[in-house]
Amino acid sequence: NPLEYLTRYSGDWALYFLVLTLAVTPLRKLLQQPWLLRFRRMLGLYTFFYAALHFLMFFWFDHFFDLLEMWADVLKRPFIAVGLIAFCALVPLAISSHNGVIRRMGGKAWQRLHQLIYV
Repeated sequence: NPLEYLTRYSGDWALYFLVLTLAVTPLRKLLQQPWLLRFRRMLGLYTFFYAALHFLMFFWFDHFFDLLEMWADVLKRPFIAVGLIAFCALVPLAISSHNGVIRRMGGKAWQRLHQLIYV
């Protein structure tokens, strides 16, 4: 089933990129390589892209944009609920990843917001 494969593939890659994004800071500290930080934002945006693609495919292919059916599926299967919560946490992180938003928010507020990724 190609649609199921694409949905699963996009979800897998969202998780892979999330793990890579989370690994940047510990690797930077362990290896003492500050240049690794340049890749963290890009990896985070790749994470969001694949998570958004995964959500869109789930919503479109599995539920044909039926919110009530999707919500019933979220309540019925806990792993889908966890994925939806994770996606909702990624949305403000992706929106606030632009330099202009970082300046407007201030560094401390931006860092507090981006600590959500560890949840």
